Amino acid sequence: MLDAPPDTKRAPPKDPYQGIRCPKCFWRPVASSRWMCRQPCFHVWNTFDTRGKCPACQYQWQDTQCLACSRMSPHEDWYEKPRGEDA
Repeated sequence: MLDAPPDTKRAPPKDPYQGIRCPKCFWRPVASSRWMCRQPCFHVWNTFDTRGKCPACQYQWQDTQCLACSRMSPHEDWYEKPRGEDA
């Protein structure tokens, strides 16, 4: 039996954080980026995995602090609009 040829048409895995960036300094989070929830929760997670909602206490964050420039921005402003879509 012959081995099947490698699947050369398969697209590389999509970066789940593509299209997410700080609206002030343009830093981009990666999978290992972590934020901490407020007291008394203190849960640590990647806020972009849940669109700003703490998975431990369900608090919905309206603003997100950039880990690079430390400035706060509305969480939704971190998501780049698809090309051709007006703001």
